[in-house]
Amino acid sequence: MITRSFHPIGQGAFYSEEHDDRFIMVYDCGNLYRTIQSRKVVSTAFPKGSIIDVLFISHFDADHVNLIDILKDRYHIKRVVLPLLDRVEEAILISIYRTMGYSDLINLISNPQRYFGNNTKIIKVMSGNGGQETSESISLENYSGDTIRSLTRLDIRSHLWCFIPFNYEFSEKHKKLLLLFEKEGIDVNNLYCDLDFIASKYKKIQKIYEKVDKDINKNSMLLYSGPINKINTYLEPIHSHCLPTYSKHCKRYNSAGCLYSGDSNWNIIDVKKIYHKYWDYVRTIQIPHHGSEYSFSIKPITGAKKYLCPMSYGKNKFGHPSVDVVKEMKSHHNYPIAVSDDPEYIFKEKIDIAVF
Repeated sequence: MITRSFHPIGQGAFYSEEHDDRFIMVYDCGNLYRTIQSRKVVSTAFPKGSIIDVLFISHFDADHVNLIDILKDRYHIKRVVLPLLDRVEEAILISIYRTMGYSDLINLISNPQRYFGNNTKIIKVMSGNGGQETSESISLENYSGDTIRSLTRLDIRSHLWCFIPFNYEFSEKHKKLLLLFEKEGIDVNNLYCDLDFIASKYKKIQKIYEKVDKDINKNSMLLYSGPINKINTYLEPIHSHCLPTYSKHCKRYNSAGCLYSGDSNWNIIDVKKIYHKYWDYVRTIQIPHHGSEYSFSIKPITGAKKYLCPMSYGKNKFGHPSVDVVKEMKSHHNYPIAVSDDPEYIFKEKIDIAVF
C-alpha cells in the first residue's frame, strides 16, 4: 500500500508518499512566510528520525524550499534529486537571496552537497526540450552517478513503481536574461561574489527577475510518480474537500499515478505529451503554481477521465487559486481539491497495488 499526502502547508508546497516497504518520497518543502503552522506540519509529518529515501526539488523559489532546513534537521534524507541550473540562473538566484539574507538558500543552490552533508546523495537532472530525451531506466537506490537526463525512469525496490523527473529547457529565456543584463550594464560574473556590486545593482536585478519571473517558473521540474506498467490499482481518497460523492466511485479506476507540477506553466509545457507513455496511469495531478491563471491550461485534463486536482495555497496577495481556474476544471468534470494552511485540509490517498 502507498499513502500519498498533500500536506496543509499553505502558500507553498509539501507532498509525500509513504510506501509499505518503508520507502518515503518527498516533493518540495516550503511556505512563502515560514509560518508557525507550516513549520509544525513539516516537523510532524513523519516520526522523528525517519529516513526520507528521496527528496525531489522542483525549483528554488523560497515558497518551495525554505522549510527544507527543518526537514533535514528532523529526518535523515538519503538522496536529493534537483534540477541542474545553468550558470546565469544560478547567479541570479544567489544574488537575489544574498540581498534578502537567505544564506541557507544560497548554500542550497550553490553547493547542495555541503548543504545536505556527505551522507546525502545529490543527483542533478539535466534539462530537456520536450522530446523523448531518454528511455533509460535505473535503480534509484543503486545509482552511483551524480547527473541524469530528463525522463530517466528511477525505479524503486518494488520494481512496480517509478519516479520520472523532467527539467524543461528554455533556451530563449536564457538569451533574454543575458540581453537584459547587458542592456542594464550588469556583468553576470559579478553576481557570484561582489557584494558591493550586487547591492548597487539590486533594484535592477530584481526588476529583471520579476520581468522574467513567469519564465523562471516554467523551469519547475515535473515529476511522474506511478506504476511502471499496467497494474491493478485501487485509489481511495481518505480526506478531501472536493465533491463529496467522488470517494464512492474512485475504486473503479485502475490508474493511481500522480503528476507533480511545481510552478510549471502548462501554457508552454505540454505535460500530456511529455508523459504520454504513462498518461493512462495518471489520475491525480497537482495543479501548478497554486492555481494561478497564468500557469494553467485545461488541455491536459480534458476528455473522459476525471482527474483529482489538489492545489496548495494560503493567505496571499496573488489571487491564488484563481476562481476561473477552479470553474474551468469543474466544467470539464474534474475535481479541484483545496489544500490550504488549515490542518483539516490535508488531502490523502491510499493506493493498493496488485499485479495483473
